Amino acid sequence: MSISAFSPRVSLIYLPSKTFNVKASYSRSFVDAPYFYRQNTQNTYRGSENLMPEYMDAIQLDFLGSLSNKFVYDINLFYNRLTDLICNNQSRDLNAPKYVNSGKLKIAGIEMELAYNTPSFHARFNTTVQYALSANQYYYNDHHIYSVPWYMANLTCEQRLLNKGKHSLWLSGNLRNISRTLNKANSRLKNSKDFYLTGNTLLDLRLKYDYNRMLLFSLDCDNVFDTNYEIGSTSYHPYQYPCRMLMGTISLSL
Repeated sequence: MSISAFSPRVSLIYLPSKTFNVKASYSRSFVDAPYFYRQNTQNTYRGSENLMPEYMDAIQLDFLGSLSNKFVYDINLFYNRLTDLICNNQSRDLNAPKYVNSGKLKIAGIEMELAYNTPSFHARFNTTVQYALSANQYYYNDHHIYSVPWYMANLTCEQRLLNKGKHSLWLSGNLRNISRTLNKANSRLKNSKDFYLTGNTLLDLRLKYDYNRMLLFSLDCDNVFDTNYEIGSTSYHPYQYPCRMLMGTISLSL
C-alpha cells in the first residue's frame, strides 16, 4: 500500500527591537503508523496494513525576549488539532482489526520558560498548562485526556560551590510539580468509574566534582523525599513510580 503525506510549515517573525520578537506559525506534521500496529497478526493486537498516518495541525504565537544579558523569557500560546489518531477499534467483529484511525482531539494551552544565567549560577523554570477542547473516539472525558496532566512545571537550578585551580564543585537540583490526572475506569468491572490519581511534587539533587576535566565524580539522588505515587496509562491499571534512588558515578578521561 502506498501512502503519501504533505507537511507544510510557515511562520512570520516580527522584530520590534533587539531584545524582543514575536513569531506566529502554522505547521502540519504527521507520524506514520507503527509497524507493530500494521503487521501484528495476534488476535489481541491484530493490526491493519490500511492504517494511515496520524496528523497534527499546530498554530502557535510565541513571544521571546530578554530583560538583560542574564534573564531570558519565552511565552508560547498554542492550539493543536490532531486527526486520524490510532485508537482501539470498538467494533465487536472478532475479525476486525484492533486499531483504526478514528481518534480526533483539539487542545489549547500556554507554555512559559524563564532562564537566568551567571558564570556561577544557572536557573531555568518552565511550565505548561493545556486544556482539551474536544475529542472524538479518543481517551478523553470532560475536557481531560486520560492519564495526561493538565499542568506541569519544572524548576532547575545549578550553583557552583567551588572553583579553585583545577577543582570545581557544582550542586544542582530539579523540582517538578504535576497536577492530578484522570484515569480510565475498568471496563471489565460492573459499575467501575473513572478516578483521579493525585498530583505530586518531586525533588532530584546532584553533586558533581570535576578535577581538571579529567576526573569526574557525581552523586545523584532522585525523588529525595521518597514520594510514593502512581502514574496512569492507557489501561485502567496505574503504574507505581520508583521511590528514592541513589547513584554514584566516577569517570576518568585520559
